Amino acid sequence: GIVSNGELFIGDNSAAGEIWITRNSKYPECFAEEGVSIRAVKNKYAELAGISPENAPEPKDIYEIANGTQEGNKQAALDSFAELGEIVGDSLANAITLIDGIIVIGGGLSAAYDMFIDAALKQMNGTISSYAGEPQPRIVQTTLDLESEEGRKEFIEGKVKQLKVPGSDKEIPYDAMKRIGIGKAVLDTSQAVSIGAYAYALSELDKS
Repeated sequence: GIVSNGELFIGDNSAAGEIWITRNSKYPECFAEEGVSIRAVKNKYAELAGISPENAPEPKDIYEIANGTQEGNKQAALDSFAELGEIVGDSLANAITLIDGIIVIGGGLSAAYDMFIDAALKQMNGTISSYAGEPQPRIVQTTLDLESEEGRKEFIEGKVKQLKVPGSDKEIPYDAMKRIGIGKAVLDTSQAVSIGAYAYALSELDKS
C-alpha cells in the first residue's frame, strides 16, 4: 500500500502498490513474489540443502534453523533468506525511487525481518551501472534500518553542515543527507487491514 499525507493511494483502477508483480532481479523472467514467498524460501532451502522440495521444512522452521534454535542445514537456511532479501531490496528500490518515503514491512514477511534485512539494505544501498560500466548509487537516498539503534541514530542526525548565506556573514545549518527509513509493522496483518479499512472508510465519509 502507498500512503501519502494520511491518504491511501488507490490509483485509477484500485490497483496501486502492486509491488508483488515487479520484476524479480534474480530471475528476470519471473515476478518478484516468486522469490519472496513461502514456496520461495522452502524451494531455495531444499535446493541448497540437497533435499526434495516436498521434504523442505516450513519457513518458520527454516528461520529457526537459521538462528540456531532448531537442527538443520544452517547455511542453507541463511542463504535462503539472503536471496529473499536481495529480491525484496531490488523491488523496494524500484518502488521507493518513485515514492521517496518511509518503508514498512508487514505481513508474515516481517517475522523474518532480521534474517533478510541486511541483504535488502545491501541491494538498496548498492550500485547500478551505466552502459559504459560506470557505477552509480542504486537509489538517490541512503536507506537506513529503523529497527536498529545505529540506523535510527543516523536517520535522526543526518549529515548537518553549515552553509554561508551569500552577501552576509551568517551561516545556516543544512542537512545534506537524503535518507529513507525501513522498519517492520507493529500490528499483525489482520489488525492492520481492519484499522486501515476503518480509516479509509472514515476518510471517504469526510469527503461526502
